[in-house]
Amino acid sequence: MSIVLTPTAARLKLAKIIAAEAAAQVITVATNASPSVITIAGHGYKVGDVLFIVGATGNTAINGQRKVATVPTVNTFTCTDFFSGAAVNGNGVLGGSPTAQRLIIGLTVDDLTDLVDQAAKTPYGAGRVKDSSRPSATLETTLQTVFGA
Repeated sequence: MSIVLTPTAARLKLAKIIAAEAAAQVITVATNASPSVITIAGHGYKVGDVLFIVGATGNTAINGQRKVATVPTVNTFTCTDFFSGAAVNGNGVLGGSPTAQRLIIGLTVDDLTDLVDQAAKTPYGAGRVKDSSRPSATLETTLQTVFGA
């Protein structure tokens, strides 16, 4: 059975694809330096990991989708902006309840939804895209298989 994904259904399913790999971790320190050195006890991140940082006040520059640039110690790391590649520099004294969460892939829900919207313009019909890994499948049937829709 084949279904056509509505934008809402696509967002819900695609959000599962980019779900965080692990629970959010509490940021205890983010220096007002260039670049900002962020501290999370035993974070486990490695260079290249994609993170989503939220909740920082004061040093708000650390918030957003980030890529781990360096890992000086098991408890500290620095980041670049995921989109521009620019170093994330401190811009104040850290406050709030900041957390960092590692993402499985570096795309946002909006990016993936745009991909599904683009699929509506294909010769396979609205919301349907050929899945190159399974020539007889379409994107929505692959999602059905993966998520039990």
